[in-house]
Amino acid sequence: MTVAVLMATFGVLGLGQYLAARSWYGATVAQAERRDALDRARLAERAIASLEESLRRTAADAGRWDETWLFLRGQLPGYFGANWEPSTFANNRIDVAAFVTLDGRLMRLSRADPVVRRFLHADPAFVPALAPGGAILSHLGSSSSDLGIVRIGAGLYAYGAAPVLHTDGRGPRAGTILLFHSLGPVFQGELADALDAHVVLATLARGAAPPGVAAPQFDDSDGNVLALRFTAAETLEGEALVAELATGRPVHAGAVRAARALFWSAVATGVLVGLLALVFFKRRLLDPLRRMAARLAEIGRAGDPAARLEPHRHDDEIGSVVRAANQMLAELEEAKRGADAARDAALEASRVKSEFLARMSHEIRTPMNGVLGMTELLERTELSARQRKYCDTVHRSAESLLEIINDILDFSKIEAHRLELQPAEVDLAALVEDAAELLSSRTAGRDLELIVAVRPRVPALVEVDPLRLRQVLTNLIGNALKFTERGEVVVTVDATPLAAGQALVDVAVADTGIGIAPEALKRLFEPFAQADASTTRRFGGTGLGLAIARQLVELMGGSMRVVSEPGRGSVFAFSLPVAVRPAAGAGRLPLLAGLEVLIADPSATARGVLAEALAAAGATATPVADVAALERLLGADG
Repeated sequence: MTVAVLMATFGVLGLGQYLAARSWYGATVAQAERRDALDRARLAERAIASLEESLRRTAADAGRWDETWLFLRGQLPGYFGANWEPSTFANNRIDVAAFVTLDGRLMRLSRADPVVRRFLHADPAFVPALAPGGAILSHLGSSSSDLGIVRIGAGLYAYGAAPVLHTDGRGPRAGTILLFHSLGPVFQGELADALDAHVVLATLARGAAPPGVAAPQFDDSDGNVLALRFTAAETLEGEALVAELATGRPVHAGAVRAARALFWSAVATGVLVGLLALVFFKRRLLDPLRRMAARLAEIGRAGDPAARLEPHRHDDEIGSVVRAANQMLAELEEAKRGADAARDAALEASRVKSEFLARMSHEIRTPMNGVLGMTELLERTELSARQRKYCDTVHRSAESLLEIINDILDFSKIEAHRLELQPAEVDLAALVEDAAELLSSRTAGRDLELIVAVRPRVPALVEVDPLRLRQVLTNLIGNALKFTERGEVVVTVDATPLAAGQALVDVAVADTGIGIAPEALKRLFEPFAQADASTTRRFGGTGLGLAIARQLVELMGGSMRVVSEPGRGSVFAFSLPVAVRPAAGAGRLPLLAGLEVLIADPSATARGVLAEALAAAGATATPVADVAALERLLGADG
């Protein structure tokens, strides 16, 4: 089939060469010329954009000089002469520089002539254009740089502007520096030399552009010149900056001449080449390639890397391909053996590493406990104020180090599959409240409230590993308190009955803290990972806490999840199947049945939780919003 198509192609090429040159081949050349013109147009756009960006960068750099800030504040009169010269303008492609104070006063307006290398008077049209209500300054943000194209007087200018701030980027802002470069004949001449094309720039008002200007418009009616008209940019006033490029068409003229010369030779040789190719390609190329492809497909289906292709009887390109394929199959076989060995070695190394970490962390924890114990004994002796301060610092540092060591020990035990759970009957509500009570001191001196809400249907006694459950709770509540500056942290405990003697306990820790970005949630539970580097610098931590907490929950047969939004807090929750144990004294608070209880608490969350608990005990709960009025009423009644 391939040889037949090849012969037909040669025949059509020989018989239709001239017509192809006038139609398809001519169109192909025209497309190539248009692509070349479009490439030049993109280069022109990039040149204009590069000029704007260069001006913006130069303005932003000068705007960070302390001398510029002092100059606009009126404290450095000789600033311009000491820092700006005509050569500075020429080197940075600046025609006009303007310095405007924060209240709109034009401190300096200078134009440099690159030929005579001295400063000249700037166009007076710059003065109204740089007024506070003008398009440039009103468009520029209070603390951000800007760039663009603007019409000033009768000329078009590319500009870059930036606020003048301290070197460290902080305020207060002293004003604005604006740098301009003319897009007139000089720039157009430079652009024409760079693009090897005639370049003309003009502007059209918004809505006045004729059809085809918004998109590139070609004119190839002249066989020697190809013209392209396109919109290169948009000015600050909303006008379209239209550029027209004119390039020669040597390829088109040469293609026409070549087509005429090749016509008769292609007709004479096309059929002969096709016949010769039919015999040669079929016997020496196509048939061996078909056999090799079929053999490779057979090897692929069998999945046997030890299989090989049959040697080719000719020492030609096909024979080289066969030898290369056999060599590749041999290397694949060797690579598979090496990969299997490397995989086994990596698994063994990971196991040895985990066991080593577990032993090392355990050995380090023993002397650390000794340091803590001796520090506590030392604190009970008579110490000076300075000695006691030093002793407290040592004690806190040792506790922090012990916490890190415990995290590493737990993580290494989990990795080495050596962590064993020890279930026991525990009062779930008391365990949660105790964990929160231990961490409640972290809210001292902060506008932060820690609330524990245990729903009435939570069973009193459950069978669970209390140490590991407390570890998970302490981690989640501690994280919520650490990342929440103000508001509240609410720990909610609920339960759903399952089969007889079983329940699904749901624990959620919600905070009003900083939240977590969506991209950081994907790696949140990975070992040694935190939301970002700034979190570690600001709040500390090893990045193991959440990873250990999730693995502990999964070891206990549960699952953990998180919902968060930056700036609006986070909710960490986990569900845990537990065995329910019968509790003595069922039916709590019998004395509350039938009573009406007034609830006065400024926290809406606390009022809702308390009302639900009282309702479960048979009492009528009436929330009171005005706490001060209730206090006056109780005081009046004695």
